[in-house]
Amino acid sequence: MTRPYRRWTAAENAIVCEMTSAGATTNEIGAALGRTSQSVESQKRKLGLSKRIPPSRDIVDTVIARFESGDMKTRIARDLGISLRSVAHIVLANGIVNSRSVNVMRSNPLQPDTLSIHEMRLAGMSIKEIAVRVGKTPATVRRAVLRVERRLALDEVMAA
Repeated sequence: MTRPYRRWTAAENAIVCEMTSAGATTNEIGAALGRTSQSVESQKRKLGLSKRIPPSRDIVDTVIARFESGDMKTRIARDLGISLRSVAHIVLANGIVNSRSVNVMRSNPLQPDTLSIHEMRLAGMSIKEIAVRVGKTPATVRRAVLRVERRLALDEVMAA
């Protein structure tokens, strides 16, 4: 059982360091400390232990197959021992669409400003240039571009 908003102690930080160097996943560390995997990942970043290592091709293929079959991202992350953020990143980066995301996209049509951001990106503008032009953060612009690309992927799947 986890307790939210507990301060990290020096002993817990030492355990995080030891378990990380031993190759334990964030889920395993979290279970040992009674913390969530997101909390452990955040603390690993603060301690400078979190290295962004791209997932193996096997993990990516497994995430894609399970998500396309309708499995939930949280269940995929738990079963594979990776963070929910990693699963979400794989799904977004590969433009994967499943039945739940189809329903969400149908109920939330694209906004005109999102479409104009995507058009600017297709015209060759960088994310930073678009962000300055439209007055949004680069992360918001990146999400808008991905949203349109996922919608286009959905339209292709539905047309086939």
